[in-house]
Amino acid sequence: MCHSQVVQMMAICISIHGCGGGLIDFAPGKNEAVAPLANEHALGGALPVSYQGPPRGLNTWDSFRYWASEKNFEANAEIMESSGMVNNSWKYLVVDEGWYRFSNNSDPNDDSKCNPEGFAMDSYGRYVPSQDRFPSAVNNQGLKPLCSKLFARGVVCGVHLVSGVPIRAVREKTRILGTTGVTAEQIVVDTNSTRGVPPANYQIDFSKHGAKEYCASVVMQLFSWGVGFIKLDFGPSVDEVQAYYDAIKNHAENSILLSVNSGSGHNMTTMYRISSDVWDVYDDVLQQFDLAEKFITEINGAHPYPFGAWPDFDMLPLGRIGGYRSPLGHAPYPPICTPLNLSCGRTTDPMYRFEECCPRQSRLSHNETLVLLTLWLIGQSPLMFGGYLPETPSAVIDLLTNPEALRVNSAAADVNVLVQASPDVAVWYSTPVDDAGNPAPKAARYVAIFNKNATSTLPVSVTLASLGLTTASSCAVRDLWTRENAGTTHNGRVTVALRRAESALYLLHQCE
Repeated sequence: MCHSQVVQMMAICISIHGCGGGLIDFAPGKNEAVAPLANEHALGGALPVSYQGPPRGLNTWDSFRYWASEKNFEANAEIMESSGMVNNSWKYLVVDEGWYRFSNNSDPNDDSKCNPEGFAMDSYGRYVPSQDRFPSAVNNQGLKPLCSKLFARGVVCGVHLVSGVPIRAVREKTRILGTTGVTAEQIVVDTNSTRGVPPANYQIDFSKHGAKEYCASVVMQLFSWGVGFIKLDFGPSVDEVQAYYDAIKNHAENSILLSVNSGSGHNMTTMYRISSDVWDVYDDVLQQFDLAEKFITEINGAHPYPFGAWPDFDMLPLGRIGGYRSPLGHAPYPPICTPLNLSCGRTTDPMYRFEECCPRQSRLSHNETLVLLTLWLIGQSPLMFGGYLPETPSAVIDLLTNPEALRVNSAAADVNVLVQASPDVAVWYSTPVDDAGNPAPKAARYVAIFNKNATSTLPVSVTLASLGLTTASSCAVRDLWTRENAGTTHNGRVTVALRRAESALYLLHQCE
């Protein structure tokens, strides 16, 4: 992919007067079927070599916090398969922090407080699943039985790892696999450098023998279970990311994707977070526009799967989200979430505005949801759904399985942003490509247009020339969310009138 160009504003005309909401200025045209758009890649157990887009999957944090279970995993995987998500490259199912935590290891009023002794671990200081929530892990089987069940549905297991080595392993002086006599307390920086919320691990000192060997032993264990995705969290150092990268290459046949939630070493990852958590608050979505634009060069420089170094705009807080405090999944956090009580019991830490609220459907409106999805798609962010599928409306799942919209995320090159005169307008575009990365035979563009937050309806007019279609006077227009033809461009322009928090996602093709 080529480096981005930031195109100057001259080509966009914005007026705040004289247009009603939702008007689209295209020349009339029949809603005839366009040339078939290639569907997203069907999955067996692995993505085909031709898939070069950012990863897609589900993560349990937004819907279960620490307390996801084997039952939840299987229920999610069943719907991933039956709904068509798997056939649209939604491949990974990642259990977030706490999969090794015993269910009785929690402060009854705050489950971010617990005893690190209450984390399940093997004799080499590596986390293993808590059997009270993952019963198939008996007899030292780890996640292998569960991962095998998921794999049969075309779904691949993923796990969250806290940076470092478990506090319990250090206290018990567990031996490091692959070394002669090195134990866990010998590879840490000190016992003040904790990692995780609650503190679960100590930071590793990679100048010490046994440090790289510990990371390699973790990767080998996960690989033996069938895990194909690692989310490494809480500020791993470059040395730690390098150790996991090397271990995946040397001991896991390059078959595990590495995601870094914060920290360094982005060039050795498949994806890396660019922001704090995004929740079901429209302000969180809005802040991603400026952040994402700063990473345009990185988006266009992302490498093919599996180590893509994709900038990650964070999870999609859609469908049924909201954490539980009970490991059995029955007791929501008090008090009940209401618009007047958004902090849900934690008023001092803005990180927890929503995640501790009772289970709920996402508070984002339909239009706000489309703004979020359209930005993630055109910006080629990894797509990690945060909701619990069995309790998520089918209308949300329909958005996630729209093959024409999803191709904007996985089959495009040269992402660009047009500079706007109004801070409330954003225009992004990219070039459609085939599975081999080649542009369409005739010039074409994906175009995303947003009225981010203006209270008035904004008519936005974008010239074809500003999209790099300098020799075209007319293009056919396809609305990718409705999957309907919308006529042709008029006078060499795409013009759309958008109300607050409205967006449009188009394919311009057959340009002449």
